[in-house]
Amino acid sequence: MVEVVAALIWDMDRFLICQRPAHKTRGLLWEFVGGKVEPGETKEQALIRECREELAVTVAVQNVFMEVVHAYLDMTVHLTLFNSVIADGIPQRIEHNDIRWITPQEIPQYDFCPADTEILKKIVAVYATGGTNMNFAEIAQSRQSCRSYDATRKVEEEKIAAILETARLAPSACNGQPYHICVCRGESAKAVAKACQGMGMNKFASDAPVQLVISEEPYCKTAAVGAKVKGNDYRSIDIGIVAAFITAEATAQGLGTCILGWLDSEKIQEICHLDGKVRLVITLGYAKTDDKLRTKKRKDLVELTSQF
Repeated sequence: MVEVVAALIWDMDRFLICQRPAHKTRGLLWEFVGGKVEPGETKEQALIRECREELAVTVAVQNVFMEVVHAYLDMTVHLTLFNSVIADGIPQRIEHNDIRWITPQEIPQYDFCPADTEILKKIVAVYATGGTNMNFAEIAQSRQSCRSYDATRKVEEEKIAAILETARLAPSACNGQPYHICVCRGESAKAVAKACQGMGMNKFASDAPVQLVISEEPYCKTAAVGAKVKGNDYRSIDIGIVAAFITAEATAQGLGTCILGWLDSEKIQEICHLDGKVRLVITLGYAKTDDKLRTKKRKDLVELTSQF
């Protein structure tokens, strides 16, 4: 039996598939990136090597999504498919005939290797709602500021509801939640986007079908006292936390977001009939298919953290 590993890599609501070269066995069939485990390698090491060789990317290997055993005429394979995230690089077509990002709904359009049949059934079953079921580390790796929205694709109401419910659960000082979230669609969304485009900024916002406006509300009494006594702006902290919850859940739902702080509060207050100052606007929608995951630029942990 041949040990084979492969990667299930998501980019928002799409996962990566590769088409085998015509001259190889099972030529032109589609599969997940991966290959055989060489002597002395762990499965994780083999998968990292294969992704570098076949796609020129470095992956962070996560948990096992599924294992299958399949008997071909020429060999029997034990295939282990790992949830994986691209940590560095952009997928390149090096060894395969083609590579594509597809949604679970598009699976029937492609002819896959027979060993992948049961895996594809599970993907459809797990991701039937259109979400991605990622763990938080995968969400953190996959989420990025989206500046290229598909203006023709509507955001489902159930996804908006899921995002708002997650926002409702966000922690805040004394559980006071000193903010209000206004959901804008249609002409209201366009008007809010325009109010975020002063001096030529945030032009992409017009293509986002939904705008989430976060405005200030009064502190609860205990948080107000604490903020005054300690000189700490708890409300800004709380708004930052709820924004993080919103963007994380949006990513889990296969949606793109961008947090905007360049805005005209008075105009947006008028559009949304708000009393409190507008602090943030979060654009929400589906990213265009060519909006690929970018390499993240972050501080090194040595610079960012200290331990005692």
